[in-house]
Amino acid sequence: MNAKETILYSDLDGTLFDSRNRISPENLAAIETYIDAGGRFAIATGRAPQNALGFLTGLRQNAPAIVMNGAGAYDFRQGRYLFCAHMDRQSLDPLLETLLADIPELELQVYTEEEILYCLPEERCQPTLLRLHRPCRFVDFQDTLGQPLVKCLLYAAPEYDAALGQALTAAAPGRFALAPALIRVAGETLHFYEIMPLGVSKAQALEKLRETPALAGRTVFAVGDNWNDLELLRAADVAVTPANAVAEAKALSRFTTASNEEHAIARLLGEILPGV
Repeated sequence: MNAKETILYSDLDGTLFDSRNRISPENLAAIETYIDAGGRFAIATGRAPQNALGFLTGLRQNAPAIVMNGAGAYDFRQGRYLFCAHMDRQSLDPLLETLLADIPELELQVYTEEEILYCLPEERCQPTLLRLHRPCRFVDFQDTLGQPLVKCLLYAAPEYDAALGQALTAAAPGRFALAPALIRVAGETLHFYEIMPLGVSKAQALEKLRETPALAGRTVFAVGDNWNDLELLRAADVAVTPANAVAEAKALSRFTTASNEEHAIARLLGEILPGV
């Protein structure tokens, strides 16, 4: 397929990023070549724009990005949101207050449009999770009340993970969208949960963006590796997964490319896209 007829949305963690959260020179070069040939490229991530920027040095994007698991669409070139959804705090706050009281050392991150607020003292945070979500500001949860929130991330130590998952699953229907997440970084595996406004997903954001000039008439390729990518893969015209993807993602993909450690995006752009 001709690059001018396509747009590629790529997940970051476990897809464009290797296990050390780096974008390989091979991936960067392939994306540059693809864009120069007329293709359009953007990220589709659970990360907030201000956090993602710290990991995107040298990455060129020429289409609106999907951020915070679809709660927002963000133009990195202009530094602004195209749209952004907000949580229903009236139903959310009592749940979060209960979880903070019931689960020891619960790590709660709440996301505004501008920043990540970490509701736990810095010295008590899980080091890898904290490093992956800087820049952030440390606050008491009560200090966030009344602020419009876009997304929340919750992490509990392994012995409390099942209880956290059960509580969120029971509370989610009719109140918010729930996305479990798994991340592997430098040999460490972390499982956590993200909650977004009701009805929000990467797929829902993609459908909104299909109405914009950037996507008009283009075949949408999407690549992702994790549970929060499933709906995006279903919604894309061509779904691709890296070799390291979870089984549920692979089951939805038309193609499987190399792993995130072996320049998955470069291989997709060089070997898969031209032959579709």
